[in-house]
Amino acid sequence: MLSTVAVVAVVVAWLGGAFLVLSDARRGIALGMALYSAGLASTLLADPLAAVVLGIAGLASAGLRLRDGRAGWGTLPPGSTPRLLLCVVSGVLAGFVGASILGGPGPAPLRVAILLGGALGAARLMSTLRREAALASTAVMTLAVGAAEAATGGQGAPIVVLAAAVGAVLLGILPGVEGDVRGA
Repeated sequence: MLSTVAVVAVVVAWLGGAFLVLSDARRGIALGMALYSAGLASTLLADPLAAVVLGIAGLASAGLRLRDGRAGWGTLPPGSTPRLLLCVVSGVLAGFVGASILGGPGPAPLRVAILLGGALGAARLMSTLRREAALASTAVMTLAVGAAEAATGGQGAPIVVLAAAVGAVLLGILPGVEGDVRGA
């Protein structure tokens, strides 16, 4: 039986992925990244070091994403019904596949959160023309890769987790608008 913390963590990760997919402005994108990072870190409680490293990296990347891009929330812009359906269907499918079909290392909530990050991050990356959304989506997928490696617990897991964390922060540092030069 799943604990309440695990269920809440998966729901928070799903909400984060949904905000990432459904938002076109900096606050919504940053909130999506922050929620996904917090949910993912909460599913990684069996590996506290990976949870802290990936959680802090995700929150830092989300904070950095607040610096540029279109102002406001930009949540549910006109024409976002297909994206809303994608969020609902991917949440149900990730829950079903991660909890019942997909066997493997790590607890089911962690597998579901990893699937959500990969699916919603890739969907947003493939459907956006906005650079800040693409960078945020790539950072979320990077965190999911780090969590997947942490779940395996192999010898190289700490290195991959650290690389994923550094990658997510570096993606947050990149400017969200082409041509932006910081410090000039």
